[in-house]
Amino acid sequence: MAPLIAAHDWSASTTGPLADWPSHLRFATAIVLQSPIPMALLWGAEGILIYNEHYAVIAGRYHPAILGRPVREAWPEAAAFNQDVLQTCLAGRSLTFARQEMTIYRDGAAEQVFFDLSYAPVLDPDGTPAGALATVIETTDAVVLEQSLIAETQTLETLNQTGAALAAELDIEPLVQMVTDAGVKLTGAEFGAYFHNLLDETGQRLDIFTLSGAPRAKFEALGRPRETAIFKPTFRNEGVVRSDDILVDDRYGRNLPYAGMPPGHLAVRSYLAASVVSRTGEVLGGLLFGHSEPGRFTERHERLLSSVAAQAAIAIDNARLFSAVQDVNNTLERRVSERTDELTRAHDALRQAQKMETLGQLTGGIAHDFNNLLTVIRGSAKLLMRPGLTENRRERYTDAIAQTADRAAKLTSQLLAFARRSSLTPQVFDVGDTIRRLHDMMEMLAGAMIEVDLHLSADACYANADVTQFETAIVNMAVNARCDETAGTADHYRSTL
Repeated sequence: MAPLIAAHDWSASTTGPLADWPSHLRFATAIVLQSPIPMALLWGAEGILIYNEHYAVIAGRYHPAILGRPVREAWPEAAAFNQDVLQTCLAGRSLTFARQEMTIYRDGAAEQVFFDLSYAPVLDPDGTPAGALATVIETTDAVVLEQSLIAETQTLETLNQTGAALAAELDIEPLVQMVTDAGVKLTGAEFGAYFHNLLDETGQRLDIFTLSGAPRAKFEALGRPRETAIFKPTFRNEGVVRSDDILVDDRYGRNLPYAGMPPGHLAVRSYLAASVVSRTGEVLGGLLFGHSEPGRFTERHERLLSSVAAQAAIAIDNARLFSAVQDVNNTLERRVSERTDELTRAHDALRQAQKMETLGQLTGGIAHDFNNLLTVIRGSAKLLMRPGLTENRRERYTDAIAQTADRAAKLTSQLLAFARRSSLTPQVFDVGDTIRRLHDMMEMLAGAMIEVDLHLSADACYANADVTQFETAIVNMAVNARCDETAGTADHYRSTL
């Protein structure tokens, strides 16, 4: 750079000819030229630009035309920024900028760049600021890498969160909504949708299931889409479809009546779609994403969408399997419940039949005893009809009738209670008290030839069972004893509880 500075005609600038430069300007220029990093000197009120070879690399095609020119003219895209910097330094203050973002045209096209900038005033022998010494370090590559790492980290976090959420979700609708939302976030699409691979009776139209980034009414008003040349590859699992500009895509506009998007459709230029395929090979549906600007999707977005579609397929398969298992379980539970009800009714009918059988045995067994009660009542009644009975005899006959009638009524009541149909109702009761209440009935059932002798503990003995069933078992013992005695085999019955 030293030969270029020496050969440059400085006489037309505010610095004047090189030979007339003051010592502090020469000294500042020497510092700039010897620096191993990009540096520049902005001299005077116009900020005449003097720089080293490292700064020349940053200047690109602007070099060497900007050498010796006012900084505002050298960098017109940053004129306001450089003017503020120059005025601040000429006022005696320093400035520092980290990751300063700028848009420059050093290579003919707009370019977004980043710089670490440091500015310090250069003083003349009187201590008055005469210019600004600038250190210019381009950090564009570092910033882009940093942004890429941040974006990649966010992408991995989104994929991880989506995978975890999908693994925990077994309801298809929220599951697919999560997938659609994740696809919009990962690809930078303006909107996205998931379509079930379900066609109507004509085999033409697909069914939208979830939507992200746009109101559902925007799509519902258009009706269901058709399996066009654009949609068909996705729902036939023919690979990811990506178009930088759908309007100029060869597959676009082939179907009537619109030959393209119908009126009112969201603006779509960039288009990206992937199939969601079950582990069995069935195409479950398609993830479709759009953007109103062309060239928004890249190969990286294809890979990300393929990953999300694969996660979605596994999650949907799991949800469908869970739903099928639930249906089987519900059917099994219903069948078990129905069978249990049938068995309960059968058991109830069996218990009632057994009870009626026992009741028949009881009825036959006590018919003779009940007839004896009636004989006592009839005999006592006839005796009461005799004339000349003393009061004492009249009372005896009357008491006999009353007592016999009470015994008959009690027997009838017990028989009715025993015959009453009821379901099993377990409850806690005293075994001894229950057997004592049955004593009279057991004596009647056993007959005159059999003695009912109870040996019950003085201590309470509690059981948790159905009282009616227990009483039936005790009564059956008396009936069995009478039957054995009738057959001439009864000797002695003992039951220990």
